Amino acid sequence: MDAADNMPYTGSMTSQQARAFLMTLEKGSFSEAALELGVNQSSVSYAITQLEKELGVRLLARGRFGAAPTEVGARMAEHLRKMLQFEEAAIQEASLSGGELTGTLRVLTFSTIEAAVMPRLIVELRKRYPRLSVKPVSADRVQPSTILEFEDVLRNGLADVGFTNDSPDQRQDLIYWQLMPDPFLVVLRDGGEAANSISVKSLAETPIVMAGPGPGCPVRILGFLQKHLGKEEPDYWTTDFDGLFRMVAEGVGVGIAPGLACRALPEGVTTAPFSETFERQVLLAVSPGNLKIPAVRAFMGVLKEFFPESELPDLSVPIPTTVGGS
Repeated sequence: MDAADNMPYTGSMTSQQARAFLMTLEKGSFSEAALELGVNQSSVSYAITQLEKELGVRLLARGRFGAAPTEVGARMAEHLRKMLQFEEAAIQEASLSGGELTGTLRVLTFSTIEAAVMPRLIVELRKRYPRLSVKPVSADRVQPSTILEFEDVLRNGLADVGFTNDSPDQRQDLIYWQLMPDPFLVVLRDGGEAANSISVKSLAETPIVMAGPGPGCPVRILGFLQKHLGKEEPDYWTTDFDGLFRMVAEGVGVGIAPGLACRALPEGVTTAPFSETFERQVLLAVSPGNLKIPAVRAFMGVLKEFFPESELPDLSVPIPTTVGGS
């Protein structure tokens, strides 16, 4: 550690420095961070070096293959994300008082929500708040160098609000609301007739196709098959639901998938419900403090309109008077 590492904090840290550090941490390299921020690599490097000097600590360990956080850097990242989150909330409040809502809302999603729910939400929010940017993010993309739990993504400020299909055992410092049930369906080759409900027992001798493997849905489906059929693995795995649909359409077997994944089925495929109750719950989660962020409230207000029977509270923010030329 050199003399600069022992310097006391001077109180001149900037949000630009924090963003440069966090983006480098997320991307794992100065060049990738610079590309994402729209600046040159030397600007990113200089901003982080100045931040380290002002804080008196090393935040990143530089190497031939990129940059990784030091122990104190990893801890600092959580505080800096929250700092930028509060800054963003303040900017949103100021813009809203002037008749418009600006800024960025980061929504933690999973694949089926991204395809079935987020497009409608983004379009509606764009109509009401044209200067609000909605950025869908996922836990496996926000910080590729680290495996993060859903809750950590929200606690660490990597997202402002998030969808999940995992029922929490301990709610602790996050608030969860049930949004909707999402029944699992049997995916069948389309025979031209409406399919009736199907008992899982009737699939005992039928090849089963699943998307995965991985956490979440595959674990639930395997538990369901184990309970009713004593089956520990499907007959065929595919990497995604598109692959599952193709295999079913070709007659390889039947698939099992959540209903949200089956809203836009390709030709040659249909679905049927299980006669047994088999579903997952889709929930929305947020840190209590984030309910004060105008963009979060705007997002939840529109979501409540789309899902009026959900547990979501009635939240909204004023629609700017400039929208629609009024």
